[in-house]
Amino acid sequence: MKFVKIFFITKNLLLRNYNLIHNTKLSIEEAIKSDYRIQNIEPLIVYESRIKKHSKIFKNIINKDKLPIDIYGLRIIYDMPNSNNLSNMNYIGYSILDIIHKNFEIYDNNEIDDYIKFPKENGYKSLHTNIYYQKCIFEIQIRDIYMHYDTLYGNSSNYHNYK
Repeated sequence: MKFVKIFFITKNLLLRNYNLIHNTKLSIEEAIKSDYRIQNIEPLIVYESRIKKHSKIFKNIINKDKLPIDIYGLRIIYDMPNSNNLSNMNYIGYSILDIIHKNFEIYDNNEIDDYIKFPKENGYKSLHTNIYYQKCIFEIQIRDIYMHYDTLYGNSSNYHNYK
């Protein structure tokens, strides 16, 4: 019976509102686009949103006996095509993080996972933070195009973790 109840709880969370993540993405995009730092640099920015798969939520509830906080997520990927300057690339990432923190309510005592300054053992780099918006928690990941490529195809990809 417990599993049936968990199934319906997670299903309702996922069906809650696909518009919710879309509207959140638009609000974050607008805040970033309107900031003077971004306007001066004009980086290319791509936004990817996701809702955690039902099976992963279910597994998390079973294994950890709690609901995961990162059901809704937004990944912000940026690039400066005409710049090879790594400090400029990092400046953009930290500027985006600052913009998010100034414009949205931060969840969990403003905790930031800074994997740019402190990469994971496998080389994974990204900035992670959580915001509370429209009565939901959103995990935000911020990374440049090179970090993103490495996460998908390089040493820090899940493929290499399970080899």
